[in-house]
Amino acid sequence: MRLGFERNWKAKPKNPPPPYTEWEDYQLGMYGDKIEKDKLLAGAELLRDLDRLYVFMLEGAQRCPKRWAYVIKSRMNHQAWLGAIANRLGVGGNDATARAAYGLLTPEEQKLACDVADRVREEIENGKTSTAV
Repeated sequence: MRLGFERNWKAKPKNPPPPYTEWEDYQLGMYGDKIEKDKLLAGAELLRDLDRLYVFMLEGAQRCPKRWAYVIKSRMNHQAWLGAIANRLGVGGNDATARAAYGLLTPEEQKLACDVADRVREEIENGKTSTAV
């Protein structure tokens, strides 16, 4: 008996995302599996400096409009992605370094950094800033 929620796993998605190698953030070199220790403390300081963090998060969303649209459309964690792209643009660290830097923050500092990411998303969605390059 077939239930209504079963999915045909052989069917191709209607709008598949492009290959990851075509994403702007990949081309910027954001992804890596090793923590860059020389950039770890600088990444944590960037996450603590809310004004600089805001600027680099906004710049990241503007420099990567296709990736930003996919982050929002696919309901990915926009806070993590904005933090990682800000880390890449601000100190040159990869996403693994950004995650480790976030772990160095206190819970209060983490919340403030997440609030900045929410503010950037809200401003883009409300048309106060644009992701068009």
